[in-house]
Amino acid sequence: MINNKIFEWLRDFDEGYLKNFRDFINSPYFNSNKKVKTLFDIIYSTRPDFNSKKLESKNLLSKLFPGKEKTSEQALKNLFSEISGLIKEFITHNSLKRNDYTKESLYADELFYISKYKEGAKHSENMLAKLKEDEIFSTQYFDAYTKSINNLSRFYYMENRNYDAVDLSARVYEVFLLKLVYDFIDIKNGIGAYYNSEKGIEIPEFITTFEKSFNLKNIIDGLKKFNRKNADVLDIYYNLFIMFESENDEKLFFTTRDKVFKNIEKFSYEEKYFLYTALTSYIYTNLGAKDPKYYKDAFEIIKFFIEKEVYIYPGSPYMINVNYENIYSCSTFAEDDAWTENFLTEYKKYLKPEFRDILYHKTMVDFTLSRGRLDEALNHINSYKAIDTYEKIQIKIYTIIIFYEKGDIERSLYEYDNLVHYFSYNNEKIPKNVDIIMKNMVPTIKKVLFAKANNKKLDYADYMKFKDAPDILHKRWVIKKMEELL
Repeated sequence: MINNKIFEWLRDFDEGYLKNFRDFINSPYFNSNKKVKTLFDIIYSTRPDFNSKKLESKNLLSKLFPGKEKTSEQALKNLFSEISGLIKEFITHNSLKRNDYTKESLYADELFYISKYKEGAKHSENMLAKLKEDEIFSTQYFDAYTKSINNLSRFYYMENRNYDAVDLSARVYEVFLLKLVYDFIDIKNGIGAYYNSEKGIEIPEFITTFEKSFNLKNIIDGLKKFNRKNADVLDIYYNLFIMFESENDEKLFFTTRDKVFKNIEKFSYEEKYFLYTALTSYIYTNLGAKDPKYYKDAFEIIKFFIEKEVYIYPGSPYMINVNYENIYSCSTFAEDDAWTENFLTEYKKYLKPEFRDILYHKTMVDFTLSRGRLDEALNHINSYKAIDTYEKIQIKIYTIIIFYEKGDIERSLYEYDNLVHYFSYNNEKIPKNVDIIMKNMVPTIKKVLFAKANNKKLDYADYMKFKDAPDILHKRWVIKKMEELL
């Protein structure tokens, strides 16, 4: 099979996106090369894996250049290059379709270029009126607003409406300050993440000097006097700034959360997602780390944003997978079984196809096991097709636990032996994080199983030693079983 980068792109397109790309290639407006259409039809027929004998060079050459196979290899490469270029055009075209602000701004630029100043002024006035109506907080919005004012200003100048053009300056300044506040908080949050990471970074002195001299509160207070309808939004950004500087400001956190809930429609989708992650992360890393009771508040925040259809991280399939597992973990603290099960079932459709069944069955094993639905847990185990060593070890530990809870200690011991043999056989493939399980979890599970099988009590010293061990997968379950055998 031809090794071409376009197959990587096409595998990442979902079915709808891929179909739209096929329509794009078949449109004479975007592509007039019939051989490109024929080649893509062959490629499209091999979806979703794009791994077929049809895509071998000799088969493509005979299909596209019958009788001229030996002299057409470069021509075939050129066709692939054309498809690669069309992918770029298609993505750009789709981006413009989704972003009305950019599209309208480009239209205004073209009106200026062809000297249609009166029409350009009218268009820019309409655009500003729409922006005022749609007022939301996002980088795209602020950029579009500034660009529309600047467009209108230059159209006014070309029509000798100089006073009208000058009058727009104050509005530009207000939007500039709003964007400055927005960007400052965003950058501050990003730098904060590096401060808190293990690697860390050295912040240049000019940045720290600017931060110390930048009086964010004064700017926000001034803006609030002239922009009252966005006072709460500005407070939210200032509160987030203070929260990033503190660790456990419970009162400020809940004040900010309530203002976010009240003003949620003033934000773009991307910004809603940022607020969702900012609020939940503050619980995970600060409030909840000190007291797990706050995880119930994180769960209520999750429910609120999902009701607002804020779930998919813009542009990152990987983060959708992470979010799916994080939401499940948080929901276990709230013990709202109906909501959790519905979420796991309904929202798996957003997961990437290659991870969908794995993540669904993985979380459902844990969920049904924790609720004592052991036969269901076993069914999910049997449907859980692990793709790496760590996942396979997880399955084996889950299986030991399920049979233990079913009272089948003999089968549990059998599964334990399978786990030990698997470790021995795959020793070189075992990731480092799994090595902790091998050193702490597995020997302790053995002690629990043998004590249970022989109706004996566990040594209290073993219990205390394991209790002080690093927090690892299933530790709570093992501790509970040890306590039952003391």
